[in-house]
Amino acid sequence: MSPHLILQALYDDIGEWVAEQSGVLTIAKDPWQTLEILSERPKGFRVILHWNGDQPGSEDELHESMGCYPLARSDIELFLSKNLGLGKDRNKPSFDDGDDVSLAELVSTLRSRVLSLTFPDDGETLGRFRYDGCDPVITPDGWPLTAYKLRFSIVTVVDVDVDEREVELDTEE
Repeated sequence: MSPHLILQALYDDIGEWVAEQSGVLTIAKDPWQTLEILSERPKGFRVILHWNGDQPGSEDELHESMGCYPLARSDIELFLSKNLGLGKDRNKPSFDDGDDVSLAELVSTLRSRVLSLTFPDDGETLGRFRYDGCDPVITPDGWPLTAYKLRFSIVTVVDVDVDEREVELDTEE
């Protein structure tokens, strides 16, 4: 399964929830686009989906020796930001945003939503996302933002060209 399809499935599912909460959802075209959270307006929140590459699946050797396509663990990051703005009372506890949903509650709901998403049992994935942790987002200068990066991974079958080509070796010297 391609990273594009993984992000599309997340976008379709999370998009409904983000829209209901008056948030903004985007897919990062490259790793630097996640920095757009620095320019976020002080109202609402933003979720940015980002594919952060992949690693060979741990079961890869056995899987391939059985004649199956290789596995990869795709790393997915979801950046969740809620810019408080300059006029916000920063002495108020972060879990008490008045009538708004707090950032901590948004993190919890987003994590739960991603972990409850299942893929069909069609041999393309192992079916569910694995939760790999959550970290605060910090600028390169060390300034913390009102944002978290949630990390997930999912094991998928690597797309391989079905038109197999045989290599001919010239062994005569």
